Amino acid sequence: MHLGSGTPIAAALFLATLGSAVAGTAPAGPWAGTMVTRDGVPHVENPETPIQPPREVSLEPLWNVGTDPEDEIFGRLTGAAVDGHGNVYLLDEQLESVCAFSPSGEFLGSLGRSGEGPGEFRQPVAILMLRNGLVGVASPYPPKIVRYEADGTPAGDLGIGAAEFEGGRLMLESAAVSGPHLVALLRHHRREEEKRVQVTALVGVGAEDGALTTFLSRREERTPGTRQVTDRDVSFDRGGWSRAPDGRVFARLQRDAYEIGVFAPDGTLERVIHRPGIAPLQRTPDEMAKLEARVQIQQRGGRRRGPRQIEFDFAPTHPMILRLHPRSGGQLWVRTCRHDRELPSGVIERLDAFDGEGRLLQEIHIRWHGQRRPWQILYTGELAILLGPEGMLEPGGDAPPEDEGASSEDDEEIVVVLCCRVQS
Repeated sequence: MHLGSGTPIAAALFLATLGSAVAGTAPAGPWAGTMVTRDGVPHVENPETPIQPPREVSLEPLWNVGTDPEDEIFGRLTGAAVDGHGNVYLLDEQLESVCAFSPSGEFLGSLGRSGEGPGEFRQPVAILMLRNGLVGVASPYPPKIVRYEADGTPAGDLGIGAAEFEGGRLMLESAAVSGPHLVALLRHHRREEEKRVQVTALVGVGAEDGALTTFLSRREERTPGTRQVTDRDVSFDRGGWSRAPDGRVFARLQRDAYEIGVFAPDGTLERVIHRPGIAPLQRTPDEMAKLEARVQIQQRGGRRRGPRQIEFDFAPTHPMILRLHPRSGGQLWVRTCRHDRELPSGVIERLDAFDGEGRLLQEIHIRWHGQRRPWQILYTGELAILLGPEGMLEPGGDAPPEDEGASSEDDEEIVVVLCCRVQS
């Protein structure tokens, strides 16, 4: 294991990044948008031009793991969380485990294991920091949060939604902690007469009694005997919602529009943030083929071949909003399908920044000067977890454009994890 800020590689990368960053203190111009009220809810209609010019944000390396032969081996990392002591927990969906690291990058051990007994889970979908210092892992079926003490001792399971969704099959798609509350995305499958019904719901889970508060829900009906997979209505589905430290919940309201709902902890819609005039990107034939191949494998339980025939009905465009990142201080950072295209030199990610009132402040440029770009960035608190190839850690200028969009699945390279502090 290599510790970040004390190594020559990390120091060189940080100095290069910091030296080229822009302070972002340009004087604010007037906000040229409008505020209207519809059905008692404020709607923030943002203009095309933000209040301020783009601001470049640097990443301070803290530690990295994955380059030493004795380091831990990762499968597919899909989640990260940090506790009150600065320890970082990484969720490995493929290996069905959680790895814990100290603030300096020391490996502390693993939590949980694959199975259905106490302290075990299958196909985990989220890692959570719960009350009283407990660590939680969201397991999809039956929907539950598997809880652990900080030392890995099982601390019991928390079932979700069994009383509210009777019959059929209830799945937990994702979960997060929002202030003192738990927020979960549930999907309920059942039969009604001659129809197959699927209800998707974004809910808050009461801290004391486990009662559900519904933020958003959607009902879909399908004919029995058909096997259709579609993404034409994935508004607030996995990746389309997030939670803020103060308990508010942000959710994508439409798949193909820049429209974000801001909900109070009790489920009340506080405001809607709009940025009109921006259209989602078209999917290329190659992107469509890769998407169908990936879903085929998922539907067949990981097998690349199988008899099951699947009918695809994918939208011709990418979802407009890909990720929502609430920040401390009330800001919201938004990543769209357009932000990965035509990145400025040395920038690995672009995001829109909105203030607490939903006004578009500026575009955020996350800068990194490694030889390779990361495949993915996981934000948790004030940390950014970069996942990518080993060349991501090597200084030497800006990542080449042809590396954009690479993934560990395509390259089959060793996954390197770099933990950084996001410089405000």
